[in-house]
Amino acid sequence: VSLEKAGLNSYAGLKACMNDAGFYSEMLREFCITSENKIAELDDYAESQSWKKYRLNIHSFKSLSDVIGAEKISEMLRKLEDAARSCDIDYITENHGIMTEEIASTVKKKGVGGLGARQAFLTKYDGISAEGLGKLEQR
Repeated sequence: VSLEKAGLNSYAGLKACMNDAGFYSEMLREFCITSENKIAELDDYAESQSWKKYRLNIHSFKSLSDVIGAEKISEMLRKLEDAARSCDIDYITENHGIMTEEIASTVKKKGVGGLGARQAFLTKYDGISAEGLGKLEQR
């Protein structure tokens, strides 16, 4: 499964990772490995209504999502972070599960964490120059 088919903007992710394909691959791996634990923590914070901890953890997860180019997930997390900041419990209650399902789907069902998708990315972008990235952006 390609990263784009999994809902990731690999160009934006690579750009966020200083055009370093190896570092981007590491960030993909980090996202995939930690997402299950991060979701469990967020579930616990939501259940216990620890909104400050919920917001802080959402914020860090949103940052990692930005780095890998998970734009849809990042936007969902941004809205949940805003809701936690303003104590909009109804929004969190309605959207927390949707967000966790989207992340699980991206990581597990679509194979982002699989070696195949990461290897395909590295093969495609390893060693590409900033000039080469600019050409890709124009496509």
